[in-house]
Amino acid sequence: MYHLISTKKNLPESHVLAIFLYSGILLLIVLYISFQKACRLFEKKNWNEAIPKLEELLYKLEKILGKKSSAYQKNLFMLSISYIGIEQYKKAEEYFLCAIEIWKNTEKQELSQYLNIFIPLIYLYVKSGECEKEKQLLVELGAIREKLFNEAKPDCIKLLSKLVSFYQRRSDDKNTERCLLSIREIQRQNLPQEQTLYLESLEKLVDFYEKKEDYTQVEVFLREAKEIRKKIRERDIVSIFRKLLIKIRPVLNLTQPLISSQKYLSNLFKLADLYENTCQYNKAEWVLGEAKDEIEKFWGKYVRYYTIYLCKLGRISLVSGC
Repeated sequence: MYHLISTKKNLPESHVLAIFLYSGILLLIVLYISFQKACRLFEKKNWNEAIPKLEELLYKLEKILGKKSSAYQKNLFMLSISYIGIEQYKKAEEYFLCAIEIWKNTEKQELSQYLNIFIPLIYLYVKSGECEKEKQLLVELGAIREKLFNEAKPDCIKLLSKLVSFYQRRSDDKNTERCLLSIREIQRQNLPQEQTLYLESLEKLVDFYEKKEDYTQVEVFLREAKEIRKKIRERDIVSIFRKLLIKIRPVLNLTQPLISSQKYLSNLFKLADLYENTCQYNKAEWVLGEAKDEIEKFWGKYVRYYTIYLCKLGRISLVSGC
């Protein structure tokens, strides 16, 4: 090809190659700019303007980069969502199924990518009232969920979190609970318990059981979170003292124990509120006693935490008649 052009135009082959490369780069830049414009329209939910641009881009991306390129697949996904936005469900379904077919023919099949297509397709069938198709997909999603439960690897956590969001939107408490407990168990077995991620999974379980008014379970996970927060606070204090002893002042962060103490106090106050709401006033006073010790140790009596402690203690004393 290069030899033919160089012969006709009397140009060196190196110059022709440079022209081809330069043209290719320019074409990619134009494609990138068009893609960014379409993305902005999509983000603004301006479906009617976004669709023609995305349709045009889809053809160009297929010819230049191929169907397996991430840009083509993202464009396909945005087109599907855009057609849902204007309630053209058949067209949206066509593009979703096309995206699934591409995924199935990909050598390295990433389950997270599949769920990104699969879950919106379920919402599509809900909106279009196609109950049978929705049921079929829910059965398939259930199989994926059970597979993740059985694998129980750290890589599964992100995927299970997506399923939590999905089941919460559908008010499916049973499967939401199972996914949340599975995430917590995977993290408990594979990650240090003092990691933020593990604490976040406990806090999500607390929120879930609070909404269900299952205060027994709320107490279980709040108490576990409290003990971990206490360990973190103690660890941070030891770390600071070690740094002081070996005089590493440039890397010294004296605020870390205070941040740990704030989170620990927040946990104690939440646990005290739980005991108050369930009329377990002795336990509430005991937890507030721990909070008082923490405040006096780290903060002194002239801070808002001490005021919060006094207000909570006064309210409990008033209600309990003590």
